[in-house]
Amino acid sequence: MIHVSLPISYVPAPLFYAMAVEVFISEVLCFIRNNFDKLTCSELKTMLIDFYNDDELMDVKDMLLKSVTKALDEGGRGSELPRMPKCVGDKKNIHVADDLLKLFTIVDEQKLCILSIYTSLV
Repeated sequence: MIHVSLPISYVPAPLFYAMAVEVFISEVLCFIRNNFDKLTCSELKTMLIDFYNDDELMDVKDMLLKSVTKALDEGGRGSELPRMPKCVGDKKNIHVADDLLKLFTIVDEQKLCILSIYTSLV
């Protein structure tokens, strides 16, 4: 996963109002973002568990949790984030996939403006 901050001149047109935007090269988040409204959570969860390893999912969860926490804190709604303990054990990947989908659901329901772009390398 790579993190890059771009000046406004490199930002796509819909994000022109931001001073800078963070770009995260993450295949997992790109996949979830592009399929979140097309597939059910159970379908997404199955695909995440089958395709990505535990470390990839954990790294992505930590990154997304930081972004969502920051957005909720800036909006004065930091208490609305559910507790997400560190996942351990045999079924860690299942719990991490659940947490990722919970975070995406929070972003969708709260209409959070997370000025980050999640993309993958082709």
